[in-house]
Amino acid sequence: MNPFKLVRNALLIALVAMLFSCTKQNVMPHDSAKIAGILFATQNKFLPQPLIIEPENILALSDKHKLDLDHYFQNKEHRTLLPNKRLSMYLKSYVNNYFYYNQTLTANESLDRSQGNCLSLAILTTAFAKHLGIDIGYQLVDSTPVYQEENGIVLSSEHVRSLLYEPKRDRKNGIFFFRRSAIAIDYFPERNIKVRKSVNENEFLSMYYRNRAAEAIIQKNNVLAYWLLRKALDFHPDDQHAINMLALVHEYHGLKKYAEVLFKYGIGRAENKLSLLKNYHIFLQREKRFEDADLISKQLRSFKTKNPFEWVNLGNSSLAQGKHYEAKRYFKRALKLAPYVHQAYFGIAKSEYILGNHKAAKRALEKAKENSYEMKNKEMYQNKLTALKQES
Repeated sequence: MNPFKLVRNALLIALVAMLFSCTKQNVMPHDSAKIAGILFATQNKFLPQPLIIEPENILALSDKHKLDLDHYFQNKEHRTLLPNKRLSMYLKSYVNNYFYYNQTLTANESLDRSQGNCLSLAILTTAFAKHLGIDIGYQLVDSTPVYQEENGIVLSSEHVRSLLYEPKRDRKNGIFFFRRSAIAIDYFPERNIKVRKSVNENEFLSMYYRNRAAEAIIQKNNVLAYWLLRKALDFHPDDQHAINMLALVHEYHGLKKYAEVLFKYGIGRAENKLSLLKNYHIFLQREKRFEDADLISKQLRSFKTKNPFEWVNLGNSSLAQGKHYEAKRYFKRALKLAPYVHQAYFGIAKSEYILGNHKAAKRALEKAKENSYEMKNKEMYQNKLTALKQES
């Protein structure tokens, strides 16, 4: 019995001109609603409507947390420092005991649990800054991407950091600052970091709802994801990642016509179309519209990607078409980008097994097991290793 099975394609989640079309006519559902031109299913398709947290509650601080901050801030030994410097020192002392946790939390949740991701830290920094009256800004920065897959969803997070600005003027000397310096608050500070762009407060708040929506999608809660994404788009209507996820939510909810319209809308407006194109390509393949999918494939080939799962997916597609040597090349490309991706080792194992190279397949399976952090995957790879040994 063959111990290997092909895995399904994974969908990429994240993060305004002519609509892109590769079908003969545009699909425009009648029972729809809009936000700033975005077409999606009306809310009666996603009931009951859950209660969605408001921004003021995301940034709220308990009385105890306010008291602790105020006590530190008014300490005599800190009063000579500018407010943004004082807050950065307070955050530094706090973050020393702050554990990285890949979930987006409110300010109070971060403080109570002493954990969170980079966006959680920026939310906490914002809550402190607003309480103290310190001006704050945000930047998206390029950092080494780490990709992971959960329930067929590939997660690739954008890295955001906050900036604490010095006061607009020196009250003591009456001097106004037209160009103010700022202190960057970053979970993983790096030298020579490249700033991609500045982010305004509305875009920043949109990220919270988008992140929570991604968590809901992984948990297969389409209704919650839909309303979180509606909230995200209220704050940032051009958020290509939110539009991408909204298309996926409609597809998962059986609303395929709306999903296609959303994919096309996002592709037509997004600066970086890769995730949208890839998910639309998978959508077309699932609908068995292979000619349309081939048109998207031609566009995808022109993109240079840092996402190893793009190569993993191409490898799995090649395996399904019986192109075993080509598949192996794709899996090796994935490993050049990210040697930790166990799915790529598994792909090589499948290729080698089909080609009759059982020893090479065994080595690749062992590497897949070694690089997998979830017990269910480790057990799966061990079972396949056992089955392979029994065949030998």
